[in-house]
Amino acid sequence: MRKFLEDLFVKIPKEYKDEFEREATLNSLKNSAHFLKWILLIEIIVTIVSFVPMSKPLYGTSLKYYRGMYFLLIAMVIFYIILFRNINKHKNIKTKKLQNIILFHILSGLIWSAGISIIDQIYNREATVYLTFIVAIALVVYIKPKLLLIVYGLVQVFFVSMRFIINGTEAEVFASTLNTSVFIVIGWVIERHLYKNRLENFIKTKIIEEKNLELKRANEKLETISCVDSLTNLYNRRKLDIIIDEQWKNAINENIELFLVMIDIDYFKKYNDTYGHIAGDGCIIEISNVLKDFCEDHSGFAARYGGDEFCLVLPGIHNATLIDEIMSLKSKVRNLEMLNELSPIDKYVTISIGIYNDSPKKDIKPWSFVVKADQELYKNKLKREF
Repeated sequence: MRKFLEDLFVKIPKEYKDEFEREATLNSLKNSAHFLKWILLIEIIVTIVSFVPMSKPLYGTSLKYYRGMYFLLIAMVIFYIILFRNINKHKNIKTKKLQNIILFHILSGLIWSAGISIIDQIYNREATVYLTFIVAIALVVYIKPKLLLIVYGLVQVFFVSMRFIINGTEAEVFASTLNTSVFIVIGWVIERHLYKNRLENFIKTKIIEEKNLELKRANEKLETISCVDSLTNLYNRRKLDIIIDEQWKNAINENIELFLVMIDIDYFKKYNDTYGHIAGDGCIIEISNVLKDFCEDHSGFAARYGGDEFCLVLPGIHNATLIDEIMSLKSKVRNLEMLNELSPIDKYVTISIGIYNDSPKKDIKPWSFVVKADQELYKNKLKREF
């Protein structure tokens, strides 16, 4: 029974409830605003027609009641149009408050249509306006079927009660009650169908968005894996090629310099032979962290070139002290105080650095900077060893 009721009144899955209700409510406000503009136009025309002299009056002795109802509806419509326009300017209004406004808007519209149809019942034995509003509401707004059924029920009680008060015969009351009740059922079924379809489409869209987001994250993860060295979390050689090419083109376009820095750990083989490859990996990681911090401070890029070699790309820097700052990396690494007892130049791990900087030219290949920086590195290593 519980499952039947949940299906009958369209239960919203908990994970989508808040977002769907917000979306449905905002769409109801939008649809209602368009609907009210048409109602306002029609009522203005009908009101003007009621003042046109005719040989045979359309409304007979009931004219004053109809005019009163027309003016009331025009005032209500103008009020709601202004209200909805102000709501559009304040996007942070809570969903519950918006839902209450929609409910009050529906309730007041249905009560008005029931009221004028009661006048119609007295003079013309009709309830066309009330029946039209029942169906129109079902087509315009998206609210919970359970709530709409309650609203329909309250207005129907009002309508039937007033039919008894105005001394309609039992047959007339029964006929009008049956007629309007059938339309209420039809209206409710229509709205439930539209509401359920909107919910199903919303959920399908969200599932697709979630799948696409998962796919995007997976692709980003794969991209990261393919571009980052697994040991150091620096860029790998593949990504370095892309970075150099991009920064080269950027430097040409902006007419700025490009610094290429090649770095090598001194006597790293002796370190590995003495302390083992696990310690060697730890040494590389420690030095990588120093290089990463340096590049973050200088808007540069750090990559593991291969084995115990690294490459830094520092674009667009006009700093007279930059070379000195780059060379300070040597002292920063030494201050890590990682023992390398078999090194002939220092008891701690040290690095050698090669720097090349210039303004890139279109007729020069990007990797020429890397070659020249590597040559500088080789020269500096020779100086330290001899």
